[in-house]
Amino acid sequence: MDKYFLAPEKESKHDDRIQAVLDWLHSGLAASDIRILTAAHEDVSRELLQLFELKESLINEQSGRRGNKCRIQINTGLSDSPIDVHDRFAIIDDELWHFGATVGGFHASVNAASRGWNAHATGAVDFFELVWKKCKGT
Repeated sequence: MDKYFLAPEKESKHDDRIQAVLDWLHSGLAASDIRILTAAHEDVSRELLQLFELKESLINEQSGRRGNKCRIQINTGLSDSPIDVHDRFAIIDDELWHFGATVGGFHASVNAASRGWNAHATGAVDFFELVWKKCKGT
């Protein structure tokens, strides 16, 4: 959950940022539910976002022994959400992460991340699901 996840730093292009994220999603990936909740950006076209669908297909084709199919979803409705989310969060293997700047180390300045909270016990999973649903219609 990061409004600026697909927004490039100064003097960079959106497709460079998207390609960096796609590179993280390698064929041996064990994750089965990848959801990115971000804001829409004028330079991020539907065609660029479709690269995630292609990556999902490639992962599933190349991982024949995978127990669950990998599903990658991008929701760009965060900027229009009725719920204002300023900070950036990730839930990874049921663990809540909090970021002081853009997720993934894309922020060029000093940044901090903290982690270690149970995402279910803190209500983070329920909160994410609520925001995801509220943003889905945008």
